[in-house]
Amino acid sequence: MGIGNIANIGQSNIGGLLGPSGNIGNVANIGQSNLAAILTYLYGNGQNYYSYGKGYNNYDNNNNYYNNKNNYNNNKYNYNDNNNYNNNYYNNNNNYNKYNNYGEDRNIERPCQVFDTYCIRKYFAENSKCKESQGPVPDPMYRAQSTSFLPRVNLTMTSHDALYSGLNGRIEEFYINKETDKLVLAIEFRNLTFYSKDTYFRFHRRGREPIVNVDYLYVNYKSVVSTIVIPNRKDLQLQKSETVSYVNEVPIFSIGKNAFDHPDSTVQLTKIQIVTDISTDAQEMELTESAFYASTFIQYSICDFGLKVL
Repeated sequence: MGIGNIANIGQSNIGGLLGPSGNIGNVANIGQSNLAAILTYLYGNGQNYYSYGKGYNNYDNNNNYYNNKNNYNNNKYNYNDNNNYNNNYYNNNNNYNKYNNYGEDRNIERPCQVFDTYCIRKYFAENSKCKESQGPVPDPMYRAQSTSFLPRVNLTMTSHDALYSGLNGRIEEFYINKETDKLVLAIEFRNLTFYSKDTYFRFHRRGREPIVNVDYLYVNYKSVVSTIVIPNRKDLQLQKSETVSYVNEVPIFSIGKNAFDHPDSTVQLTKIQIVTDISTDAQEMELTESAFYASTFIQYSICDFGLKVL
């Protein structure tokens, strides 16, 4: 399969950056509206980083962003096992009952309300070999390595010692499809951030070896919804699941200047291409990031399947 086909898979699976109206054109315009400011960063003032999307402060010295990996213990107060997090969003049963109005597919079964984390944990534990977990997800969450492919611009980004923040999501959908024998779970992650001070940017060139530069990468998503589908509802196995993510707004990108420090035309063209279509770059990143978001949330906050997500 050629790299062009990979890009097609990404667009069909991720579904695009859709806002509430489903109008991708409007979302694309968000990125375009910032183009003038972005070009100023690239060419006008000699700053030591490139920031794409909405404006953001200088993250060149990102060692101070996460000062250690033990902030997990300091953030536990943000997570309430009695479901106050979800109950504040769903303050009554009306949001649940709207799914049970006329016309709902008779094959859809809702064994738990979406804000009843206790019930969802029990369902997973009773229909799989996992062990109930109480949360929260560590914040920041450490990952030894993360690789993202951006086939549109022929770029591969391999990040070492990556740190994630914002993986304590909110369940917004949970049901069983009796006809397909599948479980569906959707989680929204708000203010989701990714940072690695050592990201290897590999610029692929036709008929030549890639150019490799190293610098930091920072990404902030205001809202991402990950949908995970697990087959065989009576014997749930997380390793057989499929996950896709929808990015609700154009994210913020901040990339160290050394990433593009090379005179080759391929590198300079890639820099411009990233600026002009941030939306597609965000889609392509989710091809490899989606499964990590959802599986990390499930194993820390719902049920631990004993899997290590690479």
